[in-house]
Amino acid sequence: MQLPPDLPTRRFFQSKGLQMDPSRVSHSVRAAAPTLVVTEECSDGLLMERIREGQRPAYSLLLERYWSRLNVYAVSIIEDQDGAQDVVQDVFIQVWQKRAEWSPSGTVCAYLYRITRNLALNARRDQRLRRERQGQRGEARVRDRAPRTPDQQMEANALRAEVDAAIARLSDRRGEVFRLSRFHGLSYKEIAEMLGSSPQTVANQMSAALAELRHALSHLIGE
Repeated sequence: MQLPPDLPTRRFFQSKGLQMDPSRVSHSVRAAAPTLVVTEECSDGLLMERIREGQRPAYSLLLERYWSRLNVYAVSIIEDQDGAQDVVQDVFIQVWQKRAEWSPSGTVCAYLYRITRNLALNARRDQRLRRERQGQRGEARVRDRAPRTPDQQMEANALRAEVDAAIARLSDRRGEVFRLSRFHGLSYKEIAEMLGSSPQTVANQMSAALAELRHALSHLIGE
């Protein structure tokens, strides 16, 4: 099956050197409504309203706005860059296919992160099942790297390893709250919407996570 030439995500994915899987894309793309002007200044909520109306420019702008952030978040869950790209591709395909079902009961940011989380957790489960069948162990981690001298690189690696280990020792929920807040910039309200809890519960989990990290890393921060 050939992808419809006007599918909203086609040009964007191709510009990133990615291939969309036609079998995962609905072959019936509803005709778009007359296009209204959308700009970088449009809020996420307004973009979603336009997307519900079938406005492809609004869809493309939302995709550009969140692609990198969601990709980083997906990598943090499944620790595989290619798998993360597949997840985020599926997120935006799902956003388009189910655009009529979107209800503005929360923020668009939390909505997108929630879909990404669910799909990434499913992908991670599938990865584990494949590894068990194949008898493979270990996972590749993606790291940002900047040019350093050998001594600087060694020191940075040691520091990063200690911080990573401390974060990894947090409970699943505290660790997730910490990463969403500190690494992805989500508000407590957005995290609460994602996880189905209250902002106060998120705040309590964050306070506990920070206290635990301060204790674990006290030798590094002079406490």
